[in-house]
Amino acid sequence: MLQRTLIATLVATALIATACAPFVSTSGEGAIQIFFGTPTGSRALSDPPFTELPVFSAITIKVSGSGMEPVEFTVDATQTSFTAMVPGGSNRRVELYAPVDWDATDSMLATIYGAGIPPQPTLVKAYGATTTIDVVPGQRVSAVLKLEVAETKILLPDAYNSSYLHVADGLHPATAPMLTSLYSYSNSDYEFDRYGRLLYSVGTVYRAQNENDAAPGSLGLSGDSLAFDRAANILYAWYDGDGTNLNGYDYGSDSPAQYQINAPSGYSFGIGSVAVDTHGYLYVPLYQDSSGSTGIGKISVSAPAGGYSDTQVLSFQPLAALGLEDPLEIRDMSVKDGSLYVIAGQNVGYGVPHHGKLVEIDLSSLQKTRELGWTSADYPTDPATQFYGPQRFIALAPRKLIIADEGSNGSTDIDRVVEVDLSDWKISDIGLDGEVTFFNSYAC
Repeated sequence: MLQRTLIATLVATALIATACAPFVSTSGEGAIQIFFGTPTGSRALSDPPFTELPVFSAITIKVSGSGMEPVEFTVDATQTSFTAMVPGGSNRRVELYAPVDWDATDSMLATIYGAGIPPQPTLVKAYGATTTIDVVPGQRVSAVLKLEVAETKILLPDAYNSSYLHVADGLHPATAPMLTSLYSYSNSDYEFDRYGRLLYSVGTVYRAQNENDAAPGSLGLSGDSLAFDRAANILYAWYDGDGTNLNGYDYGSDSPAQYQINAPSGYSFGIGSVAVDTHGYLYVPLYQDSSGSTGIGKISVSAPAGGYSDTQVLSFQPLAALGLEDPLEIRDMSVKDGSLYVIAGQNVGYGVPHHGKLVEIDLSSLQKTRELGWTSADYPTDPATQFYGPQRFIALAPRKLIIADEGSNGSTDIDRVVEVDLSDWKISDIGLDGEVTFFNSYAC
């Protein structure tokens, strides 16, 4: 499952300090300062696959918070620093968005490496960062921003037809989606590591540098559903192949090692998905022995010892309380912008209802806050606002969820990509209809 906040060690294209400095202000405003690096000068991206910092086409900075109107600035990517005057106050939210110019990046790298340019994570469309700071009137504060993968191209698994993955530049691309040599199976899942390389499961987990990678490398890890903790650089893989197993993989280690994660005492792992938040807590389907109920649990994971990690349940919510009870099946989960998002559907086979929903869940209480796209009818009565059978999160985008939706309207096979705007909580766009047959065919 694709995850919302992907923390990378791209430090706001820069190294940014948190010191405050006084200056004269008579308007109740304070200054937010950000220092940017240069393509060859900053070592913000110092690990593979980056040998030099990518070239950004522009940088957008937005500042918002209580008692102020949001303000937005567009900064030339060649600038070395940026300062903005904003109303003083606590918890000012600073957001940075930086689209990557991969052609310019290739040109820059060609002057350094000639023809031997290292492969770049070109599935990434933009990096971004978010932080919260206090702004004191009459003082200057520098914001610490760690860039994350903010937006990617759209992954189109064609598991039913060709068992290959296609890639589209957007919901309404000018050119046809690209056919890759990367496999895609009915139980495949997709994640991005902290630099934007693609992790995908086909029973075994592989890593592809980009959509042109003809020889992706195996991580030697069994997995179906994936979640990546970008702060700790740990990959979690849920595997249903020989019993329900949850494994961790120390992705950032010099000698990566797989370890098994034990179910919490009094619980057993259910079948479904896995998600991870920015604090390293996992969200997994659990069966509670005492009540005999299945639900979603928030668990902490101990440091591995002897090839195993123990877990502890921090909170648990039965599926019925979340509106996710049988016959709905959980298809994917992801944490984004401080909430857990779960997609579930009932769309297996012929002669059965084809409908589903997106559920938003509070991370602390695990209570449902809202849901979207559901109809009690057998098939969507308003396809512009309802799901046929949401299957996977297949791209990253700021304040949006990009979902593969498939099923039947009773006579026609439906395969489409649905965009959900989290700010407005609605289906905001639909595209790529019929470009692939995602995981199943429902045509008679």
